[in-house]
Amino acid sequence: GAAALLRLVSEEVATVLGREPGVTIPFHRPLQEMGLDSLMALELRNRLVARTGLRLPSTLLFDHPTVTAVSQFLAGSVRDCPAPAAAPR
Repeated sequence: GAAALLRLVSEEVATVLGREPGVTIPFHRPLQEMGLDSLMALELRNRLVARTGLRLPSTLLFDHPTVTAVSQFLAGSVRDCPAPAAAPR
């Protein structure tokens, strides 16, 4: 659910920013204020693609600049994904 997505995004942000495991990332603080640059944004996007399997825009972190905004975008993307077709019997 929403809490799991917040946790996932927060963990990946902490990793990309080089923070120690378990360090709390403020959910509403802009990521650029925490030191996220364009290369880190691309790395973070790629990590989120790998973890979620979603196709994400390269501008993800600039269009959605906080952990909360990214999490909400991911939640919307998950809802918009078509359900897998049932396997034939």
